[in-house]
Amino acid sequence: MQREALQEQIKTAGRSLFFLSILLGSVCLSWLALDKQRRGLCCTGKAPDVTGLRQVSSVLVVLALGYFFCLGVRSRDQQGGEVNFWASLLVLLAALLRLGELLEENQNEGAPSQARPRGQTLMSGEKSAGPLAKKV
Repeated sequence: MQREALQEQIKTAGRSLFFLSILLGSVCLSWLALDKQRRGLCCTGKAPDVTGLRQVSSVLVVLALGYFFCLGVRSRDQQGGEVNFWASLLVLLAALLRLGELLEENQNEGAPSQARPRGQTLMSGEKSAGPLAKKV
């Protein structure tokens, strides 16, 4: 029984290393996007579009954080597990909000007549609720 538990812990550690490497990859993509913007600003005075890099980076973050959230769910009944569960849930939600914002920006670029800054008053007097608002 102890050997099986040890093997499971080794597998979990291996998967965790894999998803940590995905997080590092997303940081590298974010760094590349920022460097590309900086070089564009220095050379042409305009920042190039790096939406694709930012979206891929954000998707990788959500993927990795989803795995760590699942670990938090599995270990919720252990000592300190409750705090880890809520922390991983909040971090995952923040990453999902960021991804939603990036996807909304990309969608609004394709339809400039419908694009509105967040919070801008609509014709009916309602305020824009952001990327997660239910569209009717």
